[in-house]
Amino acid sequence: MSKRNEDKDTNHIFLHLFIGTIALVLLAVFFLFRHYYDLMDTEKVDNTGTSISMPDDIPDPEELMITSAEKEEAKKEERGLESDVQTIMLVCVSSTGEDMSGSAEAIVLLSVNSDSKEVVFTSFLKDIYAEVPGYGYDTLANAQLNGGTDLLKDTLKADFNIPVDNEMVINADFVKDFAEAVGGVSVDLSADGSETAQIAALSESFSKLKNMGIFEINGVINEFLPRISTDLKPTEALSLLVSLTGVTGYTTDSLIVPVEGSYSADFVNGEPVLSVDYDINSDAWFDRVDD
Repeated sequence: MSKRNEDKDTNHIFLHLFIGTIALVLLAVFFLFRHYYDLMDTEKVDNTGTSISMPDDIPDPEELMITSAEKEEAKKEERGLESDVQTIMLVCVSSTGEDMSGSAEAIVLLSVNSDSKEVVFTSFLKDIYAEVPGYGYDTLANAQLNGGTDLLKDTLKADFNIPVDNEMVINADFVKDFAEAVGGVSVDLSADGSETAQIAALSESFSKLKNMGIFEINGVINEFLPRISTDLKPTEALSLLVSLTGVTGYTTDSLIVPVEGSYSADFVNGEPVLSVDYDINSDAWFDRVDD
């Protein structure tokens, strides 16, 4: 149990340093935003143009009298949310090189509530034993391995009823190389590639990055942004940046899933897993994010 608590403490540190430092760095180069955005791998972004044509039968104008507010309320209801919340899933996968596949090493949901002006960081431990759509029961780490971010998002939705809008993905080599780029960290990743070690290395790396000069930071950004895969569109990324930097007065909060008292440590086929109460953890997320 103490090790689980240690893992959660490490995740807690990682949440703030990982997202906060990225926001700080991007703010420093705010006017070069598009340049930096274009450095990222955005293959999953749908840039397909759509042609507009008039329908043969023009509907009665009264049928079109639905306000944008009503549309937004319908969207919230469909997502199971009462507030206007944007959630981005951040995943570190176990692959190396340019490969962005593999199992999940760390999973963090970044939720921006534009109604309450709050940003919530939720870390999902990778050993959570979940019902993976189409695969039966497995860990969240293996949901990513078997079906990538799409399956991982489907799993979070199916088991916890949590909707995910966008994603950002890095791999294990990113963690190791990033640590070297900022001058090295105290964690020996070659000897310990565990979830705790990965998160600790990222936390320390981002902390050291904040103390580097602007030209050094620029060099690191140019080297590592191309190694981040995301489906964020430019407008979504810019909106996220503004929220995270606190320009609009957003506050921050954090959550670790599973929450205390909602899980037990078990073994399945000789592998350690966390058996969790989905409802308790779903309620905890909605209570924290959708207030």
